[in-house]
Amino acid sequence: MRDLELIFIVDENWNIGLNGDMLYKTKVDLDHFRNTTEGQVLLMGRKTLEALPGGRGLKNRINIVLSRDENYQAENIVLVNSLDQMEREIEKYPDKKIFLIGGENLVKQLFDSCTYAYITKINHKFKNFDSSIPNLDDLDNWKIVKKQGPVDDKTHLLTFLEYKKIK
Repeated sequence: MRDLELIFIVDENWNIGLNGDMLYKTKVDLDHFRNTTEGQVLLMGRKTLEALPGGRGLKNRINIVLSRDENYQAENIVLVNSLDQMEREIEKYPDKKIFLIGGENLVKQLFDSCTYAYITKINHKFKNFDSSIPNLDDLDNWKIVKKQGPVDDKTHLLTFLEYKKIK
């Protein structure tokens, strides 16, 4: 499997979602996401796709969606039905970064292939959540290589962090 890059907004406990949607949305982070991923490849599960605006793939990106449903259809996506098929599909884009954008189950399956992460950290602990990703701060083989912020989005402080997996 090619090296994958995570991109998520997390709370202080590395929670990412509730009821199939992001825990927190802010223009500052959504702009950061767009600027980081435009022109690249996004990997996601079906539920993550359905949480995107209009339930369709994002513009100016290759949207690869994993679903067991071989007949699943949505606008602007490449459907794959297995991790093997996903791996073959991403090999078609050797000059592009491959961003894993969710959800929790897909991150669990592909985490060992992740070597870089763009994390927006919210200075808040949400009480209600149902999905999370591994806390990179607790893993000895992940190190912060870039930090920007904090930025005040008028509700919370956000810190933009980049992590690299140390092999």
